[in-house]
Amino acid sequence: MFGIRAIVSTCARYSVILQKMAANRSTSNTASLQDGYGGRVRVRTESDVAIITMERGENRMNNEFIDQVNAALDEALRNPDLKGIITTGEGKFYSNGLDLVYMMEMLQKEPENLEVFLKRWNQLQIRMLTCPVVTVSAINGHAFAGGAILSLCHDFRVMQTERGWWCMNEAHLALVIPEWILQIFKSKLGGNGDRTLIDSVTYAKRYPAAEAKAAGIADETCPTAELLQRSLDIIRRIIPGEVPQRDYVAKTKRLLYRDVLDRVNNKSSYDFRAIAPRL
Repeated sequence: MFGIRAIVSTCARYSVILQKMAANRSTSNTASLQDGYGGRVRVRTESDVAIITMERGENRMNNEFIDQVNAALDEALRNPDLKGIITTGEGKFYSNGLDLVYMMEMLQKEPENLEVFLKRWNQLQIRMLTCPVVTVSAINGHAFAGGAILSLCHDFRVMQTERGWWCMNEAHLALVIPEWILQIFKSKLGGNGDRTLIDSVTYAKRYPAAEAKAAGIADETCPTAELLQRSLDIIRRIIPGEVPQRDYVAKTKRLLYRDVLDRVNNKSSYDFRAIAPRL
């Protein structure tokens, strides 16, 4: 396990960026939602489909975000007739990824808890990847870094065409993406395959909706007003009648993504370099 303090100490530029973000938090109403000052994750049901809406500003991922999304998934899955789950955001953002300011503050105050948090974040991605019902990411706005990863952990992605990018921007902060996340990309990306993998992961290409579909990131694109209906249509097209047994679906997904699961559980690669710059 690498030294957690390297997150700041080995990269002065990264530390400066985080400090600027922390300074902005006190003056930005949007940023203030990231630690839960009024933010929430809401669940509603459209007949046999649960729609989970993240209403936390940029929907940056911290412990409260994880708690709320897990609780929403728990609530959705209590419905025995559930066919599928849609996740979406509100406004400009689907999710802007990990809450780096929150993580820096944790590093300074309780560094021993940072690895615990990152493990919980990993577990949330795996939970979505192996969810026992059909899952659709309705990408309403920007999906950056951890938000892009979360979207790929769904079975399908629908991206609206009016605004927003899908982007793995870790390259701009020299953040090394761990092997298990790269394996998710290899498993999920259709279309241009390796070309998309290189462009997105290595060079942080920003994809608007049309390019995301051409690259195999998005399955469908549509105007914002049609986003949820298109997502509902996918689920009802895939499951027009009887719902497959959840144990079967979960076990099958675990077999399909065995290469991901083997890597996330392997201590030799489970070193949290997703947020640690190595220069």
